Amino acid sequence: GVIINNEVLHGVNDAAAELGHMTVVIDGVKCGCGNRGCVEAYASVPGMVRRMKEAVEKGQPSKLAARIKKGQEITGKDIHAAAVKGDAAARAIIEETGMYLGIAAVNMMHIVNPAMVVFAGGMTAAGDMLLNAIRAEVKKRALEASAAKTEILFARVGDDAGLIGSAGCALRRLGISA
Repeated sequence: GVIINNEVLHGVNDAAAELGHMTVVIDGVKCGCGNRGCVEAYASVPGMVRRMKEAVEKGQPSKLAARIKKGQEITGKDIHAAAVKGDAAARAIIEETGMYLGIAAVNMMHIVNPAMVVFAGGMTAAGDMLLNAIRAEVKKRALEASAAKTEILFARVGDDAGLIGSAGCALRRLGISA
């Protein structure tokens, strides 16, 4: 979402600034919203896991390959742990995720010109490795003045960001200020 002058920008149906549904890959994979190529389809934990599985299926070596080939579930934390241990495929997934999130951040920066862009959700478990990749993409793509003055951060709420945001919208619809 977007906060302007300490007020959440809601939009007509509480769907303003759906950063996760910006298109970052034209004709990309189908997102849960019905669109193709959304940030969420690529940079969410399920998107990261899907891309990791695809990399292994294409023959890229990975510390996670045996688990993936056995049909065992992997998580974003597993991808990050493998990347930290030197897994090039896992590191590439995190860096690519940073690219997608960085592109989305730059699009938001060029439209709204915010003081900060804050990311939340399960993918933030990838920590500084992901945050540094996002910041590098922002530096590469953003207008210089925006890149210099906009902070790129991870929220402290982590996996609960969607739940907290949904609760806030529900309270607003009931006329209760949070």
